[in-house]
Amino acid sequence: MFVFKILEKDVKLFMQKLLREETFFDFEVRGVEVSMLTKFEINGALDRDFLPNADPSVPAERRYCLWRELQPYVFFIIKGGKRPKSLKIIFSLPQEKTAELHSNASAYFLNISFENNEVLCTTASSEKNFAMDKTVDYIWEDYIKEFFGKNGVPITIIEP
Repeated sequence: MFVFKILEKDVKLFMQKLLREETFFDFEVRGVEVSMLTKFEINGALDRDFLPNADPSVPAERRYCLWRELQPYVFFIIKGGKRPKSLKIIFSLPQEKTAELHSNASAYFLNISFENNEVLCTTASSEKNFAMDKTVDYIWEDYIKEFFGKNGVPITIIEP
């Protein structure tokens, strides 16, 4: 597990990339929780009954909505007056990309938590078969470091 934060001076930039830009569009969404006047919870599971029949843009094996599909709804909840008390998002890498990174990886996660004007992020991974080494974790950590660097979001690593 890799833990890092976005410094307070960079929170606005990060939130812009998260809520207004396409930076995170290709991540699947496992869940979103926004606490404001009330708590809004979004389950990221894809409801295939809602989709038009045989929509070719949605692969049959995809089980979760992409951030590009949910971002407008989350932004709508948040926009306006006060900042939310908290925002939590659980992203995962789509299955086809997960398999490309490592054959033993079953899922890669990026957890984002905003509270008290602080953004804390953690990574996690799960494996198909138990392994003694941390190769799957290290590959995901490197991927995330590169992703944030490529997208111009500075991160501060929190030592365990």
